Amino acid sequence: MLTDRFKNYDAEVRELVLTYEERRGQDCYFDVDQMMVIIDFYLEQTDLDLLEEAVAYAEKLFPNDDEVRLRKSHLYSIKGQNDKALAILQDLERIDPSNTDVQYALGAVYSALNQSQRAIRHYLRAAADGYQLDMVYGNIADEYYKLAMDDDAEHYYRMALAKNVNEERSLYNLTKVYCDSIESGNTNVDVAYFEKLVDDNPYSKQGWLCLGMLYRSLGLCEKAIDALEYAQAIDDSCEAIYRLKADCYELMGSIPEAVRELRESITFAEDCSDVYYNIAQLYASNNNLNTALIYVRKALDEDAYNFDAWMLRATCYARTNDIYSSLESAERALAINPQSAWAMWLAGTMHQMLNSFEKAEQMFECALKLEPETDLYWVAMADLLISLERYDDAASYLCEGLTYAAMPAEFYKRLAKCYFCSGHRNLLFNALRDYMHQPDADPERLYAICPQLRTDIEAVNILTSTM
Repeated sequence: MLTDRFKNYDAEVRELVLTYEERRGQDCYFDVDQMMVIIDFYLEQTDLDLLEEAVAYAEKLFPNDDEVRLRKSHLYSIKGQNDKALAILQDLERIDPSNTDVQYALGAVYSALNQSQRAIRHYLRAAADGYQLDMVYGNIADEYYKLAMDDDAEHYYRMALAKNVNEERSLYNLTKVYCDSIESGNTNVDVAYFEKLVDDNPYSKQGWLCLGMLYRSLGLCEKAIDALEYAQAIDDSCEAIYRLKADCYELMGSIPEAVRELRESITFAEDCSDVYYNIAQLYASNNNLNTALIYVRKALDEDAYNFDAWMLRATCYARTNDIYSSLESAERALAINPQSAWAMWLAGTMHQMLNSFEKAEQMFECALKLEPETDLYWVAMADLLISLERYDDAASYLCEGLTYAAMPAEFYKRLAKCYFCSGHRNLLFNALRDYMHQPDADPERLYAICPQLRTDIEAVNILTSTM
């Protein structure tokens, strides 16, 4: 409905915008202030077509007006034409360096161009008039966060919140700074700041939600759930609260409660397919594969192009040895995302189980080209080639994969088998020594993959002498 656009605007703005729209295409006059109101309305509504038309009309009426040119730079920014926006703004800055609106716009453009230091400099100049400091300080903090300068980001997020405690973006992003710090191993974060914030603002849904996020990152799941229930009491239609509570219950091992929270979130969910997928994941992680598959089907009924749901379906069928269904699901996932190394590996594994060795090799090769840093794909290729007694080919892949390997032991023990079976004794002895120098080395694991080594005296001597 037309009136929905004007919900947060006064009658004068509504009347002016509607008058402009009624007279579009006619030779009519609005003064510059009126045109600014009209253009700003379309900017706030992000109505690109009408915004572009209004800017062009204002430019026709007032070709040299700086306010019109400033709005034109905003239009260019929205369209992603940042170089054009920058050219206008730099010209306006030369005319009036103290114009804080221009300085703010320059900060936004430099931010879009990923030039954070310049963005910060212009945002600080924009702060000179003291207007909307909560937003300006929040933007400065965002730039410091991009630069991984977390202490400065924290400082400016707090400054933004000191100006406006309800500035939700800064509150959420400050929480992210702390959660990132906890993830990096620093648990000495200022929880008291958030606890005081909700004490002082007990009806702040965002405050309770952020406190819950922080408790969750610290592993204090019961406290997190308590905080989230306060947030839920204020607004029981916030999907994020249900999701975070479900995550806490999962960490506590309370899967039924986690599922309950996710089910309740469906009413408010933007993406029901993703919610059903998450429920399916919970059941799959607890080996309840039949129930997991029921929720995967619900996810796919909501969105037939849910790649993750197809992959979970493929994984569940693989775990129940329904190889054909697993392969079909993996291929459906590949049709959605042909660049998924994970889907290629799973499809290759199913082809191998069906003795379609050539197809399996092709799939593993594609996976390796896409993600050479993933140990699993090198090991899968090597195991396939070893099973086909192509030991030299397997050894070649393993040697190449070692340049990326996060777990070299898995490579060295397979190399040992390849060299033993192909008769390369010196290379075998080198592989054995390299294996035994790994922190997780264990001769029994080596014997499991190559039992013949137990009776090879030279090999056993190397393994026992390096223990």
